[in-house]
Amino acid sequence: MYSKYDFIKDLNPTKEEWRIKARVVRTWKVPNFQQKKFDDNVEMILLDEKGGKVHAAVKGSLHIRKKIHEGEVYCIKIFGVGLNSGSFRPTKHDYPLSFNLRTDVKSTIESAIPTNGFDFVDFDVIEKESSDSPYLVDVIGLVSGIGEVREHIISGRKTKMVVVEHDNLRGHKLECTLWEDYVDQVQQFLGSNQSPQNVMIVQLARIKGFRGKIGITNTKYTTRIIIDPSVPEIVDFKKRLSSDVIDSGYTLSQLSSQSSYSFENDFLKETERKCISDVKNCSELRVVDHTDSASFILFDRDCVALLGMSAADLREQHFKRGADLEHYPKELNVLIDKSMLFKVNVKKNNLDSYSEPK
Repeated sequence: MYSKYDFIKDLNPTKEEWRIKARVVRTWKVPNFQQKKFDDNVEMILLDEKGGKVHAAVKGSLHIRKKIHEGEVYCIKIFGVGLNSGSFRPTKHDYPLSFNLRTDVKSTIESAIPTNGFDFVDFDVIEKESSDSPYLVDVIGLVSGIGEVREHIISGRKTKMVVVEHDNLRGHKLECTLWEDYVDQVQQFLGSNQSPQNVMIVQLARIKGFRGKIGITNTKYTTRIIIDPSVPEIVDFKKRLSSDVIDSGYTLSQLSSQSSYSFENDFLKETERKCISDVKNCSELRVVDHTDSASFILFDRDCVALLGMSAADLREQHFKRGADLEHYPKELNVLIDKSMLFKVNVKKNNLDSYSEPK
């Protein structure tokens, strides 16, 4: 093995000759849309003994991906260090890693590195976040309620969805919206487990706004749900359950499928109206009114509402047709010349960075 190791917190793009010892606390596969002849790309979260975490990726064309397994510890050297500038950030590290043909990976044993490396975020912190936060979060809570499984038509196919309510035992509750296979996982466990106090961990969840409040939801590939009562973090959480909760025979509440929140009221009455010239340079859909024009970014929720498919599905369909990044998806043509009312989120940096065109 190597004689000296660098810590994950110190990694930066100034060189490639880095050496780290880290545990793979999470792996997932991402379809290789641009190079379909190769296997899926493999992405992961690496954790070292100092608690540093970083997102790393291995292309499906590299055989080294077959040597990496979730839960194992590896000595890794020589890899690319890029800039974490996208809207998908599984960790707070500024620089994601990319393995290449020169990357060396050796399995080892290291008990000082935690097995799971969860970074649980308080519910009140999540509720103060914006719904477009790029960072993924870990959440733990008592399952206090569950809604009915509902079906939505997305990209022409039925997709299941269910809302699960978490209680942090400190007076805060948080809704978690789960989709597709994650619905089956929750149903299967809660249907077979007779315990009235089920604690759930949602690892690497995305913060999202829905029905007027902030909650969390799963990503397509990255999120993991854990309801295993033997997991140490769940055991510790259950120790906080008061005797009143345990003795009362705590049962799940059925969440209402209806909400008093009105999209119409929020959109048409509660939101201040402005012209484009007043919110210039705030977001990448080109729109125009009588005062000016601007580019707006549409996130997943907006894409589903306007196009009937998520941004990820839109991208997948685009590449399936053999198109490239130089062309935009033809599905967007349905929006051309339509008149719409937009509710936009303008941040301080948008206004600070704006300059009048010359």
